[in-house]
Amino acid sequence: MKLVDRLASILIGGVVLTSLSFANIVVQPQSAVGLAQEDVNTIAEQITVMIDGSDDAQISKGSGVIIRHEGNVYYVITNRHVIEKEGNYQLQTVDGNRYVVNYRQIQKLPGLDLAVVQFSSDKNYRVAQLGDSDLLSRRQKIYVVGYATPGAIIPYRPFIPAEGTILERLPASREGYALIYNLNIILPGMSGGPILDEQGRLIGITGLGEPDARTGRIDLIAGIPSNYFRSNVAEIVALPNQQSSIPASSSNSNHFFCGISDGKPATIVRTSRGNIPLILWTSPELTSGFSREQRCEEVSAKLQQANQNSRLRYIRAGTVGERPVLCIPFEINSPCSLSNVLIFLSPGTDANYVLEKLFNSRQRAIPIHKPIYL
Repeated sequence: MKLVDRLASILIGGVVLTSLSFANIVVQPQSAVGLAQEDVNTIAEQITVMIDGSDDAQISKGSGVIIRHEGNVYYVITNRHVIEKEGNYQLQTVDGNRYVVNYRQIQKLPGLDLAVVQFSSDKNYRVAQLGDSDLLSRRQKIYVVGYATPGAIIPYRPFIPAEGTILERLPASREGYALIYNLNIILPGMSGGPILDEQGRLIGITGLGEPDARTGRIDLIAGIPSNYFRSNVAEIVALPNQQSSIPASSSNSNHFFCGISDGKPATIVRTSRGNIPLILWTSPELTSGFSREQRCEEVSAKLQQANQNSRLRYIRAGTVGERPVLCIPFEINSPCSLSNVLIFLSPGTDANYVLEKLFNSRQRAIPIHKPIYL
């Protein structure tokens, strides 16, 4: 995601291409009855794909949404800036299968920060249902999901579900960024992910954030309404038959352990780049009576166990017994509970903010790493 860009700095551009109506997309009538959050998240996970570029650059990693299916060809919409750099790209679907993208057949929508990518598969993947973005109103609840970029704590790309509220609908915008909203969490790599309403319908594509100058948090986010691309998208050309899927990689050499950093007990992750302190333990846990050292040992062991069992993917913020926590559920829709708590936080702590700091600390492009203090 263009997390370092400001809204005023969106580039104007686009390639003029032949338009093609979304004749095969089902547009659902708007309804006032919303689904449960876990149902929306289930839909979101099924229609969202991970996009990886040919290098480790953050700009070459994003997310996308399956918006059409014809025969064995699927069409995915994403942000143009995600695939701007020419090179080799791959998509990963919800089942872990990876598909090679023919870059020459990526089509860019004129005047919008959007592009259509396609892949071929004989598997049956869910297609997004398109909602009417013109009916969105201020303070309306929305859901945004995507795959965050990898880092020290999670060496692969975790699926991140977020929720928020529509703040404004701009009458005119550059590159299509007319929806302004806030979210409880937003991370690099979520660009191109879907914006869904409470019925799980696609009402936009997320893609731009503006950090607060004082805190660095992304409190103002912009997306492109679905009606901007409902009837006018780039002409799609079928991919050659030689495209194939690639088995998902399960290699993971990271190791979490409790050590000492800056004279304090620290949860540290050993990576190919060396040891990286994630959490410096500065106070005991009052409820359990655990010392700093015991907290360090317990949390580090839980992280390592989850890492070995490939369960770090769904680390999330929540509450248990009215206490804010970070937890590692077995599935995206599982709530935080005593059985999956990773860290109990102090009463009144913003768990989402702690989670965001933990993720952002691993995104640093400079070698100086700043752990969080708990």
